[in-house]
Amino acid sequence: MTGVGVHAFVTVLLGSAAFLWVARRARSSELRRPVLAVLGFLVVWIGGRGLLESGSSEAIVRAGVLISYLGACALGPSWIYLAARFTRSALLERQPGLLVATGVPPAIAYLALLTNDGHRLWAHSLSAETLQQSAREWGGPIFWMALAWQLMLVVLGATMFLQHASRSLSRAQQRRSRMIALTALVPVGATMTRYLDLLPFQSNPVPLISGLAIAAIIALAVRYRLLDFLPLARRDVIDAI
Repeated sequence: MTGVGVHAFVTVLLGSAAFLWVARRARSSELRRPVLAVLGFLVVWIGGRGLLESGSSEAIVRAGVLISYLGACALGPSWIYLAARFTRSALLERQPGLLVATGVPPAIAYLALLTNDGHRLWAHSLSAETLQQSAREWGGPIFWMALAWQLMLVVLGATMFLQHASRSLSRAQQRRSRMIALTALVPVGATMTRYLDLLPFQSNPVPLISGLAIAAIIALAVRYRLLDFLPLARRDVIDAI
């Protein structure tokens, strides 16, 4: 097993343990479902990446692509779901259809992946040899548009957390929101540098960095008791008064 495969395996184990911990620990928390969604799809994404990076056979590589991209497609909408619940976004709470809409482009992109052999718009080729190259060599227009959409969702969610931090009166709440935003931005930044071939080395750092992000999420949950309460929105205070 390669170094990337080991990192992916450890990250999947850590993410699965974190998923089970949150499922058992936060049964009454309103953040339980979005946190479980983020952790679960992160595990699916990294698990698929591990299969893809192994490159042991065409069948395993293709399975790795399908599994990893399924997790990646769902991660962006799940992150927006978590940001909306944590920050008590008035817009998304009053119009929940907007949350559903964030998952439409990824669903279309995944359908394009499943039917790629007929149109080659997601990737020029899904062979093991091709996928080991830079994404700039094999990525089709739908792949890059879907990647841009996922990046936009992550940045939007991080912005929601940062705005929440700027409105919070407590320094602890400000620090908490900023750290959550950073926890999401670092793995996404690593993924973008990987796809754009900006790293001076060939090894994929995404599984390792994602594992560190999972550890950071659990540390934040324990340190700040994220799952024990849902922050009040400013309008809740005004309504109570």
